[in-house]
Amino acid sequence: MTFGADHSASVRLSWSISADLDIPVNHYKLSWSSSDHNLPPKLKKRETVNGDSTYAELDDLRENGSYTVELQAVSYWGQVPLKSSKAILQFTTSQTQSDLEPTVSPVFIKPQSDLLDVGTPFYQDGQLQVRVYWKKKDPTVNRYRVQWAPEFCSHNGSRTQEKLITQENFASLPGLQFSCKYKVIIQPVGLKGRAQVESTTFYTPSCATIQSKSPKPIPCSSVPVVQPKVLVKAENLTAAFSVYLGNVTGLFSWVVAMPQQPQQVTGYQVTWAEVITESRRNNLPNSLISQSQILPPERNILVVSGLQLASLYRLEVQVITAAGQGPATSRTFQTPTHSKPVLHYKPRIKKHHLRSVIERH
Repeated sequence: MTFGADHSASVRLSWSISADLDIPVNHYKLSWSSSDHNLPPKLKKRETVNGDSTYAELDDLRENGSYTVELQAVSYWGQVPLKSSKAILQFTTSQTQSDLEPTVSPVFIKPQSDLLDVGTPFYQDGQLQVRVYWKKKDPTVNRYRVQWAPEFCSHNGSRTQEKLITQENFASLPGLQFSCKYKVIIQPVGLKGRAQVESTTFYTPSCATIQSKSPKPIPCSSVPVVQPKVLVKAENLTAAFSVYLGNVTGLFSWVVAMPQQPQQVTGYQVTWAEVITESRRNNLPNSLISQSQILPPERNILVVSGLQLASLYRLEVQVITAAGQGPATSRTFQTPTHSKPVLHYKPRIKKHHLRSVIERH
């Protein structure tokens, strides 16, 4: 803690996380508020922290105050968000009179569930939709305002904000665009300033991903086509594979090749699929073996579990900028052939593609 002459306080909150995660942390959801019962209630302050961070600064606190902090890690499995339980800490911003050293009294509380959650986007009645759910905190509230709009898309789509009013604690959001990051806001109606707003973000899949799952054709031509003016592209696609008990996990990474006139990178459209050979075709179950998702600009790695031994996988990466989507870069990789691999690096260069294989324990 640090203290100012105006009786203000700043706190650095630090945390640690397991070093052997199967899926990397995409971001952290951080919130804090005063827990002093002698003061009027205040809205929670919220912040999204980069998944590579291990600390955050809490500013504009007051000296000798009581505060509650909640921290939650969020990862993605395809398009599905995976959220950890909340780590909750209570502390006081007090300092002794002798040496001005701060004293902290941590109290750990049993984690609580989320107030707002988003389902998996689905295609129905000729449009892409998603359902959102929230918990009723105030029994006197019987109406909610739901607002949603895309923050960015892989194409030059509409940024119009949509809204609806509902008496339920859930809602279906229709008419979504493909390959976008959306923000949704839930606000109780009729509480006049006492209403606490809840918000979250979610990603929609590409049209090709939905098409691959649908038995009927889906029109993708309605998605605006970006003219090929974006020159930013991914390069140096690499892959590292780890094998445990016959299960293969792949770590794919890439770097961004920037043109002479830099363009702001807003995300990555990443698609991976198994390259089916005749020997594998006869043994495949009736399941989807390709996926696509949008990653944030700071996340130029992708971890995929559940891959097959001795199989080929094709990775395609497109850089998303504020001006649109750049050209696609793709590589084909081969997974290890043994369940007990030996550590070595074995590149093979072919005429039409490059396979980079790292086999390790």
